[in-house]
Amino acid sequence: MNHIKGKETLSELATVYPYIVDILNQYRLDYTFNSETTLKEAVEKAGLSYEKVNADINLAIDEYIVTKPEVIYWENEPIHKIIDHIETKHHRFMEKTMDEILRLFHAMELTPELESLEKLFGELQAEILTHQIKEEEELFPLLKEYSGNRNSELRKKCVSYMEKTMGEHEQAGQVLKNINSMTDNFMPPVGATAELKKLYLKLNALEKDTFLHIHMENSILFKMI
Repeated sequence: MNHIKGKETLSELATVYPYIVDILNQYRLDYTFNSETTLKEAVEKAGLSYEKVNADINLAIDEYIVTKPEVIYWENEPIHKIIDHIETKHHRFMEKTMDEILRLFHAMELTPELESLEKLFGELQAEILTHQIKEEEELFPLLKEYSGNRNSELRKKCVSYMEKTMGEHEQAGQVLKNINSMTDNFMPPVGATAELKKLYLKLNALEKDTFLHIHMENSILFKMI
């Protein structure tokens, strides 16, 4: 069955069908920062077969209809629950994974290429950890307050904070894309050590989780305000 038309934006697809995010990642279709691009436009720009991508997405939807695994549709959840999920799942994952990546860098003998990669990662780590503290101490409490007291003055403050936050999301996203490019889409070179392979796996996981995390904020949480 053809569940999608191709006119849906990538953000809409990731929100309405959260279980197809792995397919969007597989085809490198950016539902986070190119969120308003339609599926058809994104596939054509990437030089992919629309029929193949469309078939894979529809198959995943059919499988979901048959198996009905438990899925949370975050756009239907209250603001405080979304924020708590972002903090406990994504922020804590980010801190843990970044610490593991840093220890992997320190455990290896670094080539000039790896030194450049470590420097880029260090910039990302400093930026994101500072960003998360600001979210947890300033933005999220403000959004929770607004959810219980929806007045125009409070909303104005929320929108101002959200605009700054989305700008920081863009910066972090660009650094992650630079890391992706530097690592050839996290493909370890021939003869890579076990530590280097693990490093690439961790960086890949970090990218995927960050993109999902930012999608939840930009395209679900912030749109509720």
